[in-house]
Amino acid sequence: MPTRGIKVAANESVREPRILESNVTGRKCWNWSIRPLIALSCFIGVDLTQPSKFGQKWKTAFGFIGLVIHAVLTVNSVIIIHGQLYQMVNMYFGEDGNHSRTFIWNMITDFINFEVGCLSTHWILFFVVRKKWPSLRKAFQSLIPLFDNELYDRLRRLSFAGVAHVVLMVTCLIIAATMSVVSTKTPFKITFLAISEVLVQFYPIFGIVLFTTVSYAASLSFQSITSKLNSEHLQACNLSNTDVFILKRYYVSACQTIDVINDCFGWLLLLVIPHLFVAKVNVTFYWFGNSNETTPIGGILFFIFHLVNLFVICIASDNIRFESDKLLKQLLRLELKSEINPCRKQVHELILHVALTSPRISALGFFYVGRKLIPTMIGTTLTYYFILRQFRSLEEKLVEYTLHWMIYSTDPINVSCHIVMSLMDYLQTNITTKKTVYFINLSYLFSERNEAARMSDKNWLWSTTPLVTWLKWLGVNLSDGNQTNSCRYFTLYSIFCLLFSIACQVLCLNYVLKHHKELSNTLVTENGFNSDAFTWNTVLDFVNFAAHGLGCHIVLVSFFSGRWNLLVEAFQDLESFLSADFFVGIRRASVMGVCWIIIMYTTLCFIVSSYHISNGSPFPVLCCTLVSVLSQVYPITAIFLFAVTSYASSNAYQTILWDLNVLKNQPMDKEHYDRLISLKKHHVLVCETIDHINNCFGWILGISLLFHFVSIITASFYLFGNERGRETLLEHMELSFFISQILHILLICFPPDLIQEKADAVLKELIQMQIEMTEPHKSVTNAFALQADHFFPEVTAVYFYPISGKIIPKIMGTTLTYFIILYQFHSSEKQ
Repeated sequence: MPTRGIKVAANESVREPRILESNVTGRKCWNWSIRPLIALSCFIGVDLTQPSKFGQKWKTAFGFIGLVIHAVLTVNSVIIIHGQLYQMVNMYFGEDGNHSRTFIWNMITDFINFEVGCLSTHWILFFVVRKKWPSLRKAFQSLIPLFDNELYDRLRRLSFAGVAHVVLMVTCLIIAATMSVVSTKTPFKITFLAISEVLVQFYPIFGIVLFTTVSYAASLSFQSITSKLNSEHLQACNLSNTDVFILKRYYVSACQTIDVINDCFGWLLLLVIPHLFVAKVNVTFYWFGNSNETTPIGGILFFIFHLVNLFVICIASDNIRFESDKLLKQLLRLELKSEINPCRKQVHELILHVALTSPRISALGFFYVGRKLIPTMIGTTLTYYFILRQFRSLEEKLVEYTLHWMIYSTDPINVSCHIVMSLMDYLQTNITTKKTVYFINLSYLFSERNEAARMSDKNWLWSTTPLVTWLKWLGVNLSDGNQTNSCRYFTLYSIFCLLFSIACQVLCLNYVLKHHKELSNTLVTENGFNSDAFTWNTVLDFVNFAAHGLGCHIVLVSFFSGRWNLLVEAFQDLESFLSADFFVGIRRASVMGVCWIIIMYTTLCFIVSSYHISNGSPFPVLCCTLVSVLSQVYPITAIFLFAVTSYASSNAYQTILWDLNVLKNQPMDKEHYDRLISLKKHHVLVCETIDHINNCFGWILGISLLFHFVSIITASFYLFGNERGRETLLEHMELSFFISQILHILLICFPPDLIQEKADAVLKELIQMQIEMTEPHKSVTNAFALQADHFFPEVTAVYFYPISGKIIPKIMGTTLTYFIILYQFHSSEKQ
């Protein structure tokens, strides 16, 4: 288990804590707050009500009968699949669909995954969750002091929303299955199979909703402890040892609740997450691998259904860790208050306990459940999809070769010989290429020095003015909104810029999708071959540019400004111990960022225009290309702003390191002790800037990294996927785009590495200092080192994955994999 609670002495006499208020109510409690889900559990045969003398046996019998009926339905479904396979293929893929063996085995895997997954989930809910639910109920009842009426009301609303989610999901799936059955002349057995398969989805969806509700309630307990630390009583620093003891007891109870959740839902998570992964692979192949021009509505609904469930599980699990980290940061702020010296030791012990028992949700210890699991699953899904697509393409080519020689050859003996020889040549070339693809692992996708600095003009706002002003010209206002008179006009200007950008991108994408073959011809020389793979690579490139530009533009206009103001406040708290030279360096970086953006995009537009004009490309093609290039100004400006703030945070760590080096050579007196406490406080403030950077730039970093990953793949295929003998301007254009993507990935990945390098230097310096120190300086330095170790900075893309230089080899490996796959499609078409 990820958490281990400490034992609290039951016989220790303590007075009533001042931080504890009576939250116990007569009507609103844990059972009342989740009663809607409990009622739904009785309806589906998984009774989670409190045991009673009357009716308990009948409830158990009803649930067991439902489990037996479910098992019979599963066996019957397997029999139907075995006997009605061809009719099911026609129902799912249509009469004109490609009934390849790859499709058939994908469909069989899908049915087995659904039947086994739903039955196993029902089994786990009935025998595991139902048995361990009383322990979970008891654990939440021990958290009654942490819950008030407002929190119980919130849980009650979430329970109703969960019931609505289950009913809505199953209803939509039933409608989609019914439409598929009605649109085709389907036998009764297959109709019964499709409807029953959808109905049994009640169990995995209910298990996911129940786990999400319980995880959210557990995160509320940590949030409640943090709110008690923020109370007026503690803000006045009127803290006693008993208050710290009660806080520790609350935290232990909350951690023990997490252990019970892991024990109760561990098997469910271990089954449901792989079930969703396999289903997502199958549905992706249904959606994008079918040869029909129309995509069935059922495939789209199932795809959305699996993505929603996966995100719900991961986000609910991560909320517990986020609230625990907030509690730890609040305790660190509390320890830094000089007025609470009488209980500083107890607060420090509580910090140690919270740091060492950070709660995590896991699937029986096999893997942790969180947002970082999603990119791994998406990358693996793409890998398996392309493998399935390759098998299907191989089958299609074999059929084409056979038909070709049967039509154009008259001698039966020659026909046989030609077919055998062609198959041998084709298989030899394809299998050789496949070996290369399969053996490439997909790795997926981390004294207050100068008080005069505050009083002077050289501060944080002054240092970032160039980039902020540049964004204002682009229609993104990052000011604090105090100038209300001009704000209205600027809001209209901002809306106009956004609408103009959306209109241009919509028009360009409409042209690209309608004239994709003509568009790709402009990027192929006379010696080149404009295959379907090359054409769709071009379409994907334009769509990728449009999604990146619009996505980052919407983020900047919508909620970026408010988060940027919080980041500005965090850096303004650092102005008290930062020198004026610090802000001069940030100012220079901002000016260099604006100059880089202007020079780079002016150069790219010149190269693109020169090529298309000299090549005689149609005017809409030139306009679409220029719109795609200029739309990247918004995300690249945001990336430079991220690089500047990351550079500032790393310099703040460097300032603390310099102060520690100075302090190491001074005598260990009271001034030395006070200086250590002050540096520890400064370190907390610097760590808060990293949190605000993640909060402010998380979505932009996630969108931009995905864009650059796809863009490098498409640019690689432009450069190396087609024949040589290319025109000089075309080669310069593609090479310039490829180099710009590489430089921007470096700009994203290396600033977080610089932050971690400086933070690691601070930690090593603290470890060396404490060796030669005596008490009480040694205790403070040890606590400082523990703080630096636990709050080691990490920049993430909305907590999905860490951003650092380590991600570059993964991108290179994945790019090489997909490039070989695209080249294989391209060469097979040419042959």
